[in-house]
Amino acid sequence: EDHIIICNWTKKSDLLVKELHNPSVEKKRPIIIITENPQDVPDFEEDETYRGIMIVKGNPSHEDSLKRAGIKSAATVIILADEKLADVADTKTIMTAIAIDHITPDIHVVAEILSSSNLPFLDYTFVNEIICLELLTERLLAQSCLTPGVSFIFSDLLTQSSDTNEIYVEDIPTNYIGRTFQELRKDIVSLEEQDIILIGLGSTTEKTGEEGEIIMDHHGNPVKEHVLIINPKAKSKTSSNKFHKDYKLKDGDKVYLIAYNKPNLEVGLA
Repeated sequence: EDHIIICNWTKKSDLLVKELHNPSVEKKRPIIIITENPQDVPDFEEDETYRGIMIVKGNPSHEDSLKRAGIKSAATVIILADEKLADVADTKTIMTAIAIDHITPDIHVVAEILSSSNLPFLDYTFVNEIICLELLTERLLAQSCLTPGVSFIFSDLLTQSSDTNEIYVEDIPTNYIGRTFQELRKDIVSLEEQDIILIGLGSTTEKTGEEGEIIMDHHGNPVKEHVLIINPKAKSKTSSNKFHKDYKLKDGDKVYLIAYNKPNLEVGLA
């Protein structure tokens, strides 16, 4: 339970596992790798990073493989593009996403897509986050040109270690439920003993279509989606966005923070 499932073993998998099980990560979740080629996974018996890792032999686009990996009780699924399939790797990723939807559409899914032309096909799935390296590379190059040095910021934030800043997602402190995001922001800024920057708000809402209709899953239940609002704007009379600075925090909401170490808001803001 509460484990991470990685679909397909690729050249990126080793670094991915080391990031997820880095010594600086406080909560190391077990990892299950679904792959048709388990022989490609190196034997890491002497590497502590690989403790708590299991392998399920099978095609991750098949429901039986996903069920054997315990997908119904997993925390997150990461679908890596199967590099052995070259140009048709995205097809397998999309098929895997559809299979996951059929079993448990509410699970958090992160999918890697190689070609931006295939992004529209994932609109028909409940994938939460899509990582398209083609687009990310283009945008990072452009931003580095417009704002020299910005690539170093991303590199720092995306490197898991005790010497770099990381992005943390934390529960709303109990005594801030019912209070506004702005109140929480001001109090976090005043913390002198913890080096924390509040960058955003996370919440859960019902997923809607283009015309505002609620989207239902295969079982007839409303599909819930996680939303992230970076630096919420001031409340506006002309905007229908409910996630503004004066939004009242509720149980289950999250805050996104930048810090060197995992923050302890419950104690710091008591």
